Amino acid sequence: PFLQIAEYLSERGFAVLRYNKRGIGLKGVILDVNIVVNTTFEYLLQDAEKALETLITQPEVDSTDISILGHSEGTYIAPRIAIKDTRIKKIVLMSAGAHNLYDILHFQIVEQSISEFEEIDGNNDGLWSIQEVSVLPLIQRDPFIENSTGDWMWRPGVDPNGDGYISLVEETLPLWNQIFEYLTTAEYPGSIWYQSHFALENNLEIIGNVSAGILILQGEEDTQTPVFEAHFLDQRLMEVGHHDHTLITKGEFRP
Repeated sequence: PFLQIAEYLSERGFAVLRYNKRGIGLKGVILDVNIVVNTTFEYLLQDAEKALETLITQPEVDSTDISILGHSEGTYIAPRIAIKDTRIKKIVLMSAGAHNLYDILHFQIVEQSISEFEEIDGNNDGLWSIQEVSVLPLIQRDPFIENSTGDWMWRPGVDPNGDGYISLVEETLPLWNQIFEYLTTAEYPGSIWYQSHFALENNLEIIGNVSAGILILQGEEDTQTPVFEAHFLDQRLMEVGHHDHTLITKGEFRP
């Protein structure tokens, strides 16, 4: 949606600068794999600062009224730039993380998966039966069961112990924990980027140092960054007396 956002803003008098991350070309094409897998958060922060300097020097830009819009990872970049550069008058944080990416990953991989398991587990016994999974929409059930013989059956590897059920405690939770452990501790192409994020202070710890006005936009159904992250930031800003901030979620507007 970034092109649409840029067009919407430019049509309303905002000068917008869009650029690709290091090693990435048009339409997300990877131009240099080595650069991409060795990119760190600090590199991305430096690139954003250089982009800002480029934008400010454009004659059509009012250098006294600069705003930064950060989405997802950008919500870790925007506050850090605004703290160092007082020329920034406003920042917009979309799908903002209050905590470290380590905690966000745990939510995405483990906590959210547990919640989704429990929603399907109709009798709350900690087990998925074929009957419970078979009534799900195709996009949800297809990874788990198949009906090639006229009867529903688990796909190969889904039910490791062959007891006819999928256990939250014994089968799925250990797998999710292993995935989380691998992503956060192992060395693999791109892991340097994760590690650079894990070394950062939480946004909660620094957001109070932002003097610019802050708009937080957060969808309630965001599956990548939970809505309570935005509420944590909002609460912290109120605690430090930052009155020039606004939180907007679906059905909620809190100036």
